[in-house]
Amino acid sequence: GTVSRWVKDDGLPSYSVKGQNRFIKSEVLDWASARGLHLSRAALRSSDDIGFDFASFSKALCLGGIHYGLKGTDRESALRSIVSSLHLPNDVDEEFLYQLLLSREGLGSTGIGDGIAIPHPRKPIVLGRSDSSVSLCFMEHPVDFGAADKKPVEIFFLIISNTIREHLHLLSMISFALHDASFRKLLIGRASPELLFGDLERIEASACKTKKDEAAL
Repeated sequence: GTVSRWVKDDGLPSYSVKGQNRFIKSEVLDWASARGLHLSRAALRSSDDIGFDFASFSKALCLGGIHYGLKGTDRESALRSIVSSLHLPNDVDEEFLYQLLLSREGLGSTGIGDGIAIPHPRKPIVLGRSDSSVSLCFMEHPVDFGAADKKPVEIFFLIISNTIREHLHLLSMISFALHDASFRKLLIGRASPELLFGDLERIEASACKTKKDEAAL
């Protein structure tokens, strides 16, 4: 009953197949993340993850970089500023990536509340690199991003993934990190990259331990 209500009233993405609702995992997780619902690692994991060598969150963030003082007054200018801050391969069209991000926002804001958003292209893309990336961007001033809690957004995690599985993994790690009080405090305080990466190492070690404990059970 709850799921049916979410589909009818809250825009949970679904597809009718022979009179029954069917769901695409990545779209459901995007929807849940945008509404601030807690994403458990167990819910994100699937059987085909076994043996898959996911890039670590810190490695993806190292590739995407941490960027401070980005300018923007609304959703469009904020996304343009974020894209312009990225270190993209020379053959990548910034306008193409911007349009992909804007198109995704047209389906519903990726603002997850408390001044944080996780923009990303709707489908995995390859931008001339073999690894997926996460870029952490701090706006100079908060901008209206259409988040469910109506709060303006000043912290962005931009995900660019090569595969759906990598997207789910990175989304899982971001959710895991945002539920950590210490890391969240560093984010709000716009801490230095050294402090942020140092805390991520602790979080990833904790996530790894949790995964091993779940496997042992």
